[in-house]
Amino acid sequence: MVGDDEGGYRPFVVPDHAKVWVDMRLTPPTDTAAAINMVEQATATAEAAVPGCHGSFAVTGDRPAIERDPNSPLLAALKRAADDVTDADVPASFFTGCTDTAVIAGKTGNRNCMSYGPGSLVLAHKPNEPGPCRYRSLPERAHRAC
Repeated sequence: MVGDDEGGYRPFVVPDHAKVWVDMRLTPPTDTAAAINMVEQATATAEAAVPGCHGSFAVTGDRPAIERDPNSPLLAALKRAADDVTDADVPASFFTGCTDTAVIAGKTGNRNCMSYGPGSLVLAHKPNEPGPCRYRSLPERAHRAC
């Protein structure tokens, strides 16, 4: 979960109002209904604990959790291409969070989507993302194989 908050006008002063934004990146088996239930329970707990406190929330985005399909033809093609380029049995793994690929899969209903990257959040999304040049053609090779 990532988020942000806003409230008050200086440190150590109880504010008369506050706002919290929460970005819940759901993973199976948690779905939107379960997430709403969690927020409703947390709101009720806060209202009961602080007299005069009132909480409300709005769901402004609904990104469904996307489970990995081990029988995906795209995954199989990418794995074959990776094995071929590296001359090794390359492990395929998954990321337990929300990615652009998960948003695309959820919005289109096509679960045969995937991202390809260095396998490390420390290395991903950086200028000049590191990795041997021979690996950079893997997604293209997998696409042609499908």
